[in-house]
Order: sequence, then structure tokens, then C-alpha cells
Amino acid sequence: MKNARSFFHGENSRLSRGNVCSLFLGRAAVAMTVLLSLALTAFTADARKRPAEPFPVRSPFGNWAVGVGISGMGIDLSVTTPIHRSVMLRADYSFVGIYPKSEYDMSVVNLPGNRSFEMAPEDLSVRLDSHMLRLLVDWDPIKSGAGMFWLTGGIFFQNRTLFRYQEAYDTDIFADFGISGQDISSIEVINETGRFALDPDGTISSVLYRPWCGAYLGLRFGRPIPRRLVGFSGEIGVPIYVGRTRGVSSDMIEAYNATFFLPVFGRFDTGVKVHASLFFSLQLTFRLLDDK
Repeated sequence: MKNARSFFHGENSRLSRGNVCSLFLGRAAVAMTVLLSLALTAFTADARKRPAEPFPVRSPFGNWAVGVGISGMGIDLSVTTPIHRSVMLRADYSFVGIYPKSEYDMSVVNLPGNRSFEMAPEDLSVRLDSHMLRLLVDWDPIKSGAGMFWLTGGIFFQNRTLFRYQEAYDTDIFADFGISGQDISSIEVINETGRFALDPDGTISSVLYRPWCGAYLGLRFGRPIPRRLVGFSGEIGVPIYVGRTRGVSSDMIEAYNATFFLPVFGRFDTGVKVHASLFFSLQLTFRLLDDK
């Protein structure tokens, strides 16, 4: 008997893992299309009214750029400043939150003594939250800051609890049958997903954890601080997670092995491990100051 639910179930009332990822991918595709359209429009308008000129040599902290975009980890916001003509410091924050609404399905509740009845949870909550802060150095090793291709690397921090699912059942009903406290864990809930033991507080819960920090290496396409007022950039890289990534049940582990929001290559492990994944992003960047 499992001690936790794997995820959503039911064709009409539950939101599956695939649907969650499809929902985000759909929004990401729309956002990327809008960003590309805005970038091309801004670039074309700026290019028409400004003649060609030498690329500026930027002094440390002499200019700043902000960026907004979409990435594999959600919405992206960034701030960039130079520390050398070919080296930039960048802080990048990515976030996503999905809180789908779910209806309550009836489950079969088995009590000790071969007693059973149908019962729906009195409360159901679902949360998927991802927050990542990357502290990066961008380096142009070829064209001294004028190039379109930059090596990037640094460290990142992210929230540990990525996903939480919980169903709560009315313990007063169990008290009417003389079952309370720790004895509630002897109650079994059955649905089309499987058989689950209630926790002593009358809940069935599932939680996904991931490492809270790691290192990052990548390649950036487009200047961190654009030559003109508005620029466009893309990035692809490899976050290297250091720590523990785990779920609360075998079904959860199998269902969320290398998903879009938790792209870890390999199985979840109970010990501290090193994992690699894939990161990509597209951004509009805005130069804040005129170059001197």
C-alpha cells in the first residue's frame, strides 16, 4: 500500500502532468512569438534612424541593461552591467507558478474491520512553484565585447519545494467510527490511481523536492547590453545540480523523472548526487544609458 498519491487522477477533474507541461509550453510559445515580433519591430525601427557607428568601449559599471523574456524555467528578468569591455556581470531571475483548479472525486474509504464507504475530500490543494536566481559572468573571448556570441557561467539558487499536492479528509467522520489520532493511518483510500494510507492528520499528500543550488555553464547569442536601445538575445546552457532530488512515492518518481520543470537526467536518488539538465531562454534587452 502506498503512503502518498502520485499526482492528479481522473479524466474530468484532474490535471495530469502532461497537461501541466502542455499548458506552460503553450504559454511559452505565445510569449516567444510576441517577443520575436517586438524585437524585430524595435530593431528595424532603430536601425533605420541610426547610422552605422563604431562599437562603444564600455567602462566598468558605465552602462546597464534590463531584460525580459521566457525560458525553460518560466518568465525571465535580468540586469546586466560591464566590469570590463569584454566581461559582463548579470543577475537573472526565472519564475513560474501554476495553481490548477480541481474538482473533488469520490473515493472508497476502507476502515478497519472490513467497513467501507464512499467519501470525497473536504479540501484539495495543488501548487507548482519554481524560482531560480542565477548570478552569471558573460565573456566575449573573441571580439572584446563587440561580438554576438558570449560564454556564460556562474552559480544559481532555487526553491527546494517544487510541487505540492494534498487531499484532506474530514477526521470528524472517522471519529464517529471510533478512529482518531494515530489510528487514522490504518484507514485506506482507494481510487482509480491506487490504494493509499491516510496520514494521522487525515491527508494524502505528495511533494517533489529538488537541489537548492548548483553551477551553470552556457552560450549566449546576442550582446548582453545591446548596441542600440533595444536588442534580442538567446541562451542555451547546462545547469549542474548538486544535492538531493526526490519524490514521496515510486509513482511520483517515475512520473516526474526528467520533466519540463524538473529536467534532471537520471532517476531520483535518496543521497546527495550531481545532476545535469538543459536550460534555454529568449530575451528582449533594453539599454538604460547612452554610451559615452
